[in-house]
Amino acid sequence: MKVIKHLFFKLNNVLFKHYQKKSQPALIYFESFHGKHYSDNPRAIYECLRQEQQFRCIWGVKKGYEQPFKDANVPYVYRFSLKWYKAVSQARFWIINTRTKSWIKKASHTTFIQTWHGTPLKKIGLDISNVNINQQTTNDYHQSVLQETALWDYLISPSQYASKVFKSAFNINDSQLLNIGYPRNDLLVDVKREKINVNELKKLLHIDAHKKIIMYAPTWRDNQAIDDVNYHFDLPFDLFEMSQTLGKDCVLLVRLHYLVSQHLDVSRYDNIYDVSNYQEMSHLLAVTDLLVTDYSSCFFDYAILKRPMLFYMYDYHNYKEQLRGLYFDIDLLPAPIIQEQALLFENIKKWKSGRMKIDEQKYERFNLKFNQYETGKASDKIKKMIEEQLNHH
Repeated sequence: MKVIKHLFFKLNNVLFKHYQKKSQPALIYFESFHGKHYSDNPRAIYECLRQEQQFRCIWGVKKGYEQPFKDANVPYVYRFSLKWYKAVSQARFWIINTRTKSWIKKASHTTFIQTWHGTPLKKIGLDISNVNINQQTTNDYHQSVLQETALWDYLISPSQYASKVFKSAFNINDSQLLNIGYPRNDLLVDVKREKINVNELKKLLHIDAHKKIIMYAPTWRDNQAIDDVNYHFDLPFDLFEMSQTLGKDCVLLVRLHYLVSQHLDVSRYDNIYDVSNYQEMSHLLAVTDLLVTDYSSCFFDYAILKRPMLFYMYDYHNYKEQLRGLYFDIDLLPAPIIQEQALLFENIKKWKSGRMKIDEQKYERFNLKFNQYETGKASDKIKKMIEEQLNHH
């Protein structure tokens, strides 16, 4: 095993050294969720840039996950193939939304724009004081974070709150922060301003325009690891009872976190859909009338729309004290917090009957603190920055 590892690192270094001798100034490399998705902040930036002739854009894709890229006619290379080594070595920009492999080497001609993928509620990076991630020691984990974030030239932030967290969690400074909002949320800002027809998005999901939509979008649990990048997740409510509660005029979309590997069998229910493989979360949020979540960062984005939410935190004390720890007290959340299944169904019934009202002032305060940079112009600002850098090249 050690010999194989040694040979891999040797070959890896040779390949990077060979390909990094040349650069392609107009080449931009994109990657979302370890090459499994055509989605998120990288997608929003790509769709803003791809109209321009001067850029050559290419995506890194994990084998077996290429269909959405083919469907959207998006150029890609398979991650860790020779074409991939060439693309990442010679690209002028990397636009990536997650952590990357520690052995990846960045050339001096490459600018790495780390978009990240959400506002943190749960502790991340160096702020996790007791690491429960796949049998890593806390020190090893912290070292891997430092090694990786040293490659980041820029990091996108949606708020002053997030910027403060990112500085401590990732050991970066103010000059690296792009305080512009998340490109993926440009769509939600446009929906809020009624610039986008939500029924068009419902059509993409094959959902009747007149049906109300609830989405359940939980995060993963560090202590349910299958391997380095896959996690198990147990659904914390009864599907049959959920289906009965929804009735005929309502559908539930279940969106499991990208690290959760299993598929949900909901085939016996005609009002429950597993949308975990649907690529673009911002589309799902845009069509959702009620969001049910836990510690997932999607609620920060959803708050932009000022629609009802429920926080189903059935394992709150364990999550806060044993697993991750949280950055702020959950009293700041702008909607009801529930810990029992019976209360979850009760609240859904309350919402269905029109008796659930949002607290406008709470949402205002929440958005001011956590979405202050969301103006709907983030993708345009990245495009402008890239153009300026290329013109000065």
